[in-house]
Order: sequence, then C-alpha cells, then structure tokens
Amino acid sequence: MISKKIINKLKTLEIDWVEGICTPTVIERDGKVLVSTEDGKCLADYYGEFWGGYPWVHSALEAFAEKHGMFWEWQNPGCISLHLK
Repeated sequence: MISKKIINKLKTLEIDWVEGICTPTVIERDGKVLVSTEDGKCLADYYGEFWGGYPWVHSALEAFAEKHGMFWEWQNPGCISLHLK
C-alpha cells in the first residue's frame, strides 16, 4: 500500500510545463492512486497524439515514481496508476 506521505508529495509535486507550473490531478479510489490524463494538463498521453504516436508519461512523473521505488501503469486511456515495484 502506498503511504499517505507519498500521496501528499505527489499531490503537491510541482511540474514545470507548457503553461507554467502545474500539479497532477491525483485521485484515490478503491485503494489505488491515480493521476488523471484528461484534466487538460497533458502530463500523460495514452494515444501519443502529440508525442510521436506512443503512450507517454511526463518525465517528472516518471522520476517521482522511480525515486520512491514505484512505477506507472495505464489504468485506462484516462488515467495512470502508481504501483510499488
């Protein structure tokens, strides 16, 4: 189970992005930690429409997961979920 401390760090993660600094939209549901890919922040793109045709996750989110011994997995095209390694 992912600790509340890690979840709070994710919620306040500042990502320097297209229109300035943004934070991910974090959803806690059914014991999962999800980040929206449909909130207009473009922090991940399942279809790769804007990133070469391949699924893509922002490097800051990838680095966050790696730093905490975790990884991202596509829950569905609308969100990614954080998992322990």
